[in-house]
Amino acid sequence: MDSDTRNFYLAACYMSLGAKYEKMTCDEENTSRKTFHFSGDTDFAQIKKDFANGTLMINASRYADCLRNLKSILHGSE
Repeated sequence: MDSDTRNFYLAACYMSLGAKYEKMTCDEENTSRKTFHFSGDTDFAQIKKDFANGTLMINASRYADCLRNLKSILHGSE
């Protein structure tokens, strides 16, 4: 299953829970708007629901690592 999101923090959650980062794309009209694309057997819908409800449980240090990785990806594209 594949999923994408423009939410930086949700993207880090996907990565923290084992989703494979595929690529980042830019909006054609607004190049500052980025979309993160993921794949894998991860239940993206459940993660998104739990994230929105504030009930998602993830390892804090892994989440912090994923945030740093995504920042590197984001700033490397500029």
